[in-house]
Amino acid sequence: MNVFLIIIFALSLTACTTKQYLQPVSKHSQDIENINSKDSLCSYHAQKGIAELVKIHRGNYSFIFYPGDEKIHLTYAMITNLLSTEDLNNLSVHDEFKAILKIMDEIKYNCPRFELIFIP
Repeated sequence: MNVFLIIIFALSLTACTTKQYLQPVSKHSQDIENINSKDSLCSYHAQKGIAELVKIHRGNYSFIFYPGDEKIHLTYAMITNLLSTEDLNNLSVHDEFKAILKIMDEIKYNCPRFELIFIP
């Protein structure tokens, strides 16, 4: 009977020490967990396709993404993040780019509605 009580006591001590390791080590780790949970709120579905430039007007660039015929409007600042300076200087209507379009599944206020990524 004493052996049984000693085993139960030893197991309960082991369980308590294990529980301490599962708790956050510092406040910073809690901040990281909060940031990760906020990022997970923005969910997107991605589709691979072709983005065709259909219009350039006063620093705004209009694309149609195929398949799906999604209309995408980008500003000059946005397009400079997607293309090199050389590609940007040679850009003209009807140019086509391999691309991935990520569209938000559910609209959230702090998340971009879509993301366009050109594939080199």
